[in-house]
Amino acid sequence: MAVKQIQSIVKDHLAPEDTILVHGTSVEAALGLLREKKLTEKPFSYRPKKKHRGYLFFTANVAQFTEHPFGAQFDQSYDWKRTFSSGAFSGRVNGICHYLASRLGYYPEKVDELIIGYERFPRRDMPDWEKKALEELISECERNHFSRAQVMNIFREANTRKGVVLGVGKNIFELKLEGPKEEKHEVSIYLPEGLDIKYVCGIVPCGELERNLLKHA
Repeated sequence: MAVKQIQSIVKDHLAPEDTILVHGTSVEAALGLLREKKLTEKPFSYRPKKKHRGYLFFTANVAQFTEHPFGAQFDQSYDWKRTFSSGAFSGRVNGICHYLASRLGYYPEKVDELIIGYERFPRRDMPDWEKKALEELISECERNHFSRAQVMNIFREANTRKGVVLGVGKNIFELKLEGPKEEKHEVSIYLPEGLDIKYVCGIVPCGELERNLLKHA
C-alpha cells in the first residue's frame, strides 16, 4: 500500500459520526490488512476451538443504529466513549494473544483460559486456578521445545502490545449484518474471505510500538 494511503488510514482517532462499527485487533492483523487489502484469519489468530467460524465481530456505535432494525436491542446509553473503549480492550487482548501465537508458532488453548489481556500477565498473587493454567501452558510450550525462560520472556514481550482499533464506515451497510451472538452491543458479519479494506475508515494504534510499526509499513 502506498505511503500516502497508509498515512490517510492510520489515524490518532476515529470520527464517531463516520464510524458505524469498531473492531479491536493486533498490529500484526492490521499490517496484514494493509498488505493484502483484507482483514483475514491468520495462523496467529486461528483459535482451534473458536465458535462461529468465518465470522468477524464488532462493537456497534449505537448512535448510528437508531434507524436500523438492530437499534431497538442496543442500550442507547452506550455512548461513543464506551464503544471505543470496548474496541481498545479487544485490541489489547488480541494484541497479546496474536503476538504469543506468532512467537510460539501456534495458538495455545490456555491463552484464552488465562484471559490474557485483562491486565499484565503473569501477575503477582494469581489465584490457584490461574497458576495451574500457567504451569500447564509452560509445560505445553516446553513440549514444543521452548524453555521456561523463553516462555516467560515471550510473555514479557507480549505485555508491551496494546493492539489497534479499526473503524468501519457507513458502506458496511452494503453487507449482511447480524445481531449479537455473545456480547450485547455486538454486530457479527459472516466474512469467510475476510473484510475488504474499502470498509475500513481508520486504524488507530493504541500504543507507540503499534504506531511505529504501522508508520513503517
